[in-house]
Amino acid sequence: MNLKTSIILLSSILLSSVIITVGIYFLNFKTSSISNDPENWAQFGDYFGSIINSILGILNLFVLTYLTVKIVTVEDERNRWTLQELARPYGYLEFNSDFEILEINLNNCGLGPMIVTNIMIKKNNGEEYSNFYDVLKNFIIDSNVNPKIYTYHAGATSGAIAKDKSTFLVKIIYNLEDDLQDFKQFRSDCEDFLNDFIIEIQYEDMYSRKMQDLKEQIDFPKL
Repeated sequence: MNLKTSIILLSSILLSSVIITVGIYFLNFKTSSISNDPENWAQFGDYFGSIINSILGILNLFVLTYLTVKIVTVEDERNRWTLQELARPYGYLEFNSDFEILEINLNNCGLGPMIVTNIMIKKNNGEEYSNFYDVLKNFIIDSNVNPKIYTYHAGATSGAIAKDKSTFLVKIIYNLEDDLQDFKQFRSDCEDFLNDFIIEIQYEDMYSRKMQDLKEQIDFPKL
């Protein structure tokens, strides 16, 4: 019930109470003339005041209860909103490339846990992948090295990223069985290959509120 409706309802009840109170009095004493005796008017005032005050007391109780419930509801909603804002995550991507490693990290620099719901890796020609293993498997097969590769899958047990924490989306590490120079060339070619892709990440906060998608072009810095 909104404020305007409440005011109209209370005004109607009060007006009806006044009319009924005065009406009952005059129905009972309609045959009597209007008294000039102040004592009679005092008695009428006592009658009128006692009934109206009782009605007003009951209305005040209802109004007080309504306002109390309304205030508590507003305060609870404000506290809930504050708690949700204090739990808002914020993701950003980090591209690292060193002599023996190449990785893409998803970082959460927000205020609460980041729940990753979907990952899309898109190429400019329209190809789409859900993880970097599918992106890189043919590229690695055609290479002269056999690096260690670790990839992230959305919906796995690591789907929640805590505040100020990160997880790798892909990590390629030099395998000691390979020639280091071959790996360096592979890493450089892999950077060029991945730089043609765009990462889109959908994620939520701990209250299942959908956050703005993270979308970024892969861009490995050149050494």
